[in-house]
Amino acid sequence: MKRPISFPIAGALAALLLPILLCGASPRHDVHISYCKADMTGRTLTGTVTIYRDDFIKALRNWKGIELHTLAGGAMLAAVTEFLDRHLAATADGRRLPLTIVSTGTDNASMRFTFSYTSASPIVSMTFSNTILFTEYGDQMNLMAVKTPKRDYNFIFTPSKPNGSLEL
Repeated sequence: MKRPISFPIAGALAALLLPILLCGASPRHDVHISYCKADMTGRTLTGTVTIYRDDFIKALRNWKGIELHTLAGGAMLAAVTEFLDRHLAATADGRRLPLTIVSTGTDNASMRFTFSYTSASPIVSMTFSNTILFTEYGDQMNLMAVKTPKRDYNFIFTPSKPNGSLEL
C-alpha cells in the first residue's frame, strides 16, 4: 500500500519550493557540479551539459563582463559557444574538434546546452578537457558520461584532474 505524504513533509516541501517557483530564483546550493551525457555515433559526439544557472551566469560575468539576461539570439549563442569551446574541449587523435551548440534550455535552477563535435576522419581515441567553472569554484566537479559503440566511459573532472581519454 502506498503511503501518502504526511502534511509536515508536504508543508516543508511547499515552503522550500514555493518561493523558487513564484520568484523564478535559482535555489542556493553548496555543491558545485556540472553533468554531461554524450553519445558517440560514427565520427560525431553529441551530448548535453547541464550547469547550475547562477554559477554559469557568474562565470560569464567574471570571464568577459557579460550579463546573460542582456543577450538575445545570436549574441547569446555566440557567447555560450565561445565559453564552452574554451572550457569543454575535445580532441580526436590529437586534432582539436570544433564545438557546435545545437540547442539551449533553461529552468529555474539550471541551464542545458546540447552540443556536437564532428571529426572529418574516423576516430581512434578522444581526449576531453572539462574546466567548466574551475575559475569560479575550487571545489567544482564536472561529471561526464560517454556512451560509445564498444563501452561506456565515466569521467570526474576536477581542478587537479581536468582531462580524460577514451579509446574507440
